[in-house]
Amino acid sequence: ELPPTILAIPGNHDGHDGLDSWRRLMLTGRTIGAWQTTQSEPWFATRVTDRWWLWGVDVETREDLSEAQWAYFSAMADLMAPGSSVVVIVSEPAWVRTDESGRQATYRRLVAELVEGRARSRVRLWLSGDSHHYSRYVTTSASDPVHFVIAGGGGAFLSATHSIPATTRLGDDDLEVVEASIYPSREISRQLVRRAPRLLWRNGPFPLVAALVYLIGAIALGSARTLSALSSPSFVGFGLALVGAAWLYTADRTWRGVVVGVPHATAHGAAIVGLWWILDRLGAGGPTTLALAGAAVGPLIIGLALIAASRLGLNDNELFSSIRIDDYRSFARLRFDPDGGLVVSAIGVDRVVRRWSGADPAATSRLEPTVPVVHRLIETFRLDPIAAGGD
Repeated sequence: ELPPTILAIPGNHDGHDGLDSWRRLMLTGRTIGAWQTTQSEPWFATRVTDRWWLWGVDVETREDLSEAQWAYFSAMADLMAPGSSVVVIVSEPAWVRTDESGRQATYRRLVAELVEGRARSRVRLWLSGDSHHYSRYVTTSASDPVHFVIAGGGGAFLSATHSIPATTRLGDDDLEVVEASIYPSREISRQLVRRAPRLLWRNGPFPLVAALVYLIGAIALGSARTLSALSSPSFVGFGLALVGAAWLYTADRTWRGVVVGVPHATAHGAAIVGLWWILDRLGAGGPTTLALAGAAVGPLIIGLALIAASRLGLNDNELFSSIRIDDYRSFARLRFDPDGGLVVSAIGVDRVVRRWSGADPAATSRLEPTVPVVHRLIETFRLDPIAAGGD
């Protein structure tokens, strides 16, 4: 019996080394567990049934398709029966990102020239990851809607869902797509924002970075025991650098970045001065003790600043990556039915297993969860085959 085949396209982090590691893993004919790799390039097309095709498109290392990739999909389009349905898999969901105009143009060209023009078929489903949650968008203008699914909730930290758009438009076509499903819910996502102060103990050596900043602030204050130290050139320079760093951290050059960045820097400056004053009164003054106190106070202030930034639509990625939420995992399962339909089921796990134990020697897994994994159906939807003559 032949082993099952695994097909993949590079993700957004795979391009950091020019795809070298990814190519060694996926393009050398090796097995991954019980799965066999068969690709010779970082893209693929395969016919799943007589009515459905999967296209995996690589736009990670460049926004447009290479000549080799375009020629490959052109040849695949020639093999497709008119009226076929296509699932296109891409590494980044350009449909929810206003800064992805280059990739959106590539996708539109792929559909217009190859799928619709050359193969006289239709793209029914776009599937991507990158954002670490589950969501589905649907077109509103067509009688047979196109679905856009993000199924990126299987690995890294959870991404925020409360800040992604409920509706968006795609490029020059001005095609409106609306949110049909999202996991976790926006309400839960907003509640999770309150965990931001937990970055104090969720980020390993990060308190040491805060301690270093507070140590520099203590050195800038010097050994003066009066408020005149606040106007010293060294502390003024430190304060200006702090404001600049906090503003740049927001990655926003509008008024929102100023509204978040300046109070954030001011809070750190006030904390340094306050700790300096309190520790001095306690007879424990000095750069070292202030730095130790800053290791605890600094991350808490950053957490509160991230909460404020989130309310203005800023730094949600930094916030959620810093608190490293393991729960709310999800994945999408595609089932191609004998009648020609495609059923997509999204599965969610609200709480992941924290503890594992050694499995029975006869078991197929080496580890077993100490408590049962509770999963639930987020949603399921079906795409019927294109009717005869509907190409």
